[in-house]
Amino acid sequence: MLRPVSLGLTLWLMVVIYCTAVGDTLEQRFQAPPDSYKPMPFWHINGELTTEGIGRQMKDAKELAGFSGVTVLPLTTGGRKPGTQPDFLSQAYFDRFQDILDTAKELDMQVILYDDIGFPSGMAGGKMEALYPEHTRKRLDKIEKQVKGRMRYRDILPGGTLMAAVAMNTQTLERVDLRPFIKDKRLEWQAPTGTWKVMYFVMVQEGTHKNHLMTDYLDPTAVEHLLSLTYDEYARRFSDSFGKTVQMVFFDDIGFWKYPRTWTGAFNVKFKELNGFDPWLFYPALWYDIGPDTAAIRNAFFKTRAELLAEGFPRLVGEWAKKHGLKDTGHPPGNYDPTPIDMN
Repeated sequence: MLRPVSLGLTLWLMVVIYCTAVGDTLEQRFQAPPDSYKPMPFWHINGELTTEGIGRQMKDAKELAGFSGVTVLPLTTGGRKPGTQPDFLSQAYFDRFQDILDTAKELDMQVILYDDIGFPSGMAGGKMEALYPEHTRKRLDKIEKQVKGRMRYRDILPGGTLMAAVAMNTQTLERVDLRPFIKDKRLEWQAPTGTWKVMYFVMVQEGTHKNHLMTDYLDPTAVEHLLSLTYDEYARRFSDSFGKTVQMVFFDDIGFWKYPRTWTGAFNVKFKELNGFDPWLFYPALWYDIGPDTAAIRNAFFKTRAELLAEGFPRLVGEWAKKHGLKDTGHPPGNYDPTPIDMN
């Protein structure tokens, strides 16, 4: 009759001993964390890289600051910062990056591969803009004209890639698909009674608040070009360090910050694939109330864009990293804000 009690007491003592041991281990690790728990901060390279300077700063990072590694972040020229030298992606730059890897191996540190110069990721130090300008970020514009009904309306289509052309009655919210009335980049339409907004939704090349245009994150072809200009160049030179000194790649600010109307050429095709209907007639909902379905339609548009983003930059970077035995990480813009509602 005493055996169950004895067994229960034994198990309880084992649990107490185990928890005490685990507690001791956690406390010890907290007081003296192993390298796997230590930070590997951004190392902002705002000047000239030299072999001597690399060795000195990395030794300080290890011995004085207690860092287990560094995330090498080249910087463009701006303000008081002179910018990284040698030039990003030049052979001289890669020579210094080799110095960083050699020093990290000597000090038993790791190096996280930051994928561009400055931020956000996607400029390749200006090479995307120079070599593949057609694959840089796009923007959706609305060009609108008001038409009084019962008249023949003639117009020349605006420049850019036409994503939709729609007329909407300002009182009834009736919408008319203007595709049948377009020929040779000209529109000729007999407007019915009422006042109508004739709206062209065109995709154009987006500008930039940075030194160079950024890649179209939503376009897999554009991202493949970007990978060839940056990631592949590192792999060609440093693959022997992958999975060892270099175990991770990092991308920065992938999203729509400052560019809320980011668009891409395959948008309409993807929209129909995801939602089961053609978006053409519904583009006005991005700017106007089109009736009871407005919120649902807007949701469908933004859902489509989110899927295009997910299948573009982060998916292809993830596949590249897995192929090369690396982990990948990064963040969208707005991760510093409690409520990043301005990040779209």
